[in-house]
Amino acid sequence: MVAVKHLASPAAIPRLPACLSVLSYNVLLPNSQDGWWNYKMYLPPLSPPDEDISTWEYRKSLLIERIGLIDADVVCIQEVSPLSFEEDFKFM
Repeated sequence: MVAVKHLASPAAIPRLPACLSVLSYNVLLPNSQDGWWNYKMYLPPLSPPDEDISTWEYRKSLLIERIGLIDADVVCIQEVSPLSFEEDFKFM
């Protein structure tokens, strides 16, 4: 699936001593309570075997990996749902 290819390993980010690193990430409004974003963004629905990439669980696993690899001092996230923020981002 081409849509995920751009998320391949991030470039090496140099860590400089005594510097503050900030990551700003647009997470595209996940909402694990009703999943409306996922259904809206994947119309028509994906066919097997790609259908799992439209789930929040799959997208969340990518975010956990990316945020962990970058290991920023401060992480800012945009487009989060106030309805499910605590559950969706408790990994942070």
